[in-house]
Amino acid sequence: MFNWEIREAESVELPWLAPFAQLSLGSRHGLGVTPEGTLYSFGDAGSGALGNGCTQEQTFFLPLEVPCPGKVIKARAGNGVSFTILQPA
Repeated sequence: MFNWEIREAESVELPWLAPFAQLSLGSRHGLGVTPEGTLYSFGDAGSGALGNGCTQEQTFFLPLEVPCPGKVIKARAGNGVSFTILQPA
């Protein structure tokens, strides 16, 4: 028999997420875009998914700015890949 008791969720504050207008989460990494169009990545850098030049299994827990040749309009994180749509500078 299962206990289906509903409990109140505990609130967790993540202040480093506050500056992002967009967030996209993949299986092991994520992308955040500020209202100004700056791209940040965090999580597992394997396969180069973070766009910071690292391709090894290494985890970046806090977002790192990713250099882009223009303003980021959209960003999507997938299973080991990242995609962005840029407005040229």
